[in-house]
Amino acid sequence: MYIIRNGRGFGGDVARGKPHPDPYLLAAARLGIPANETVVFEDSRSEVTSAVAAGAYCVGSGGDDLLPYGAMLTIPDFRGVCVVAEGDSARVLLFTPEHCVQMEMYLEGDKEK
Repeated sequence: MYIIRNGRGFGGDVARGKPHPDPYLLAAARLGIPANETVVFEDSRSEVTSAVAAGAYCVGSGGDDLLPYGAMLTIPDFRGVCVVAEGDSARVLLFTPEHCVQMEMYLEGDKEK
């Protein structure tokens, strides 16, 4: 699993910025990974729209108003995010006042789930 936060540093290198997918597609390409194997954390409509259009799993921060734009789930803020890497896999734990969500994906070396 790969995590991209905000696609920063790539906006000036693409013809179309957010809400188009180009910044995230470029970020993934520069990292040598498929965009659909990334988890993106965003806090605005245009950023969520951009990440989702690139094929990323998007977690919205700040409110449920990001769900209609494609965020798979929302969290109040980024303080409840914990990333744990173990060998060829990584786990992202999202803690909110209501629940804990565990998202598990496998790194490039271990694609079998």
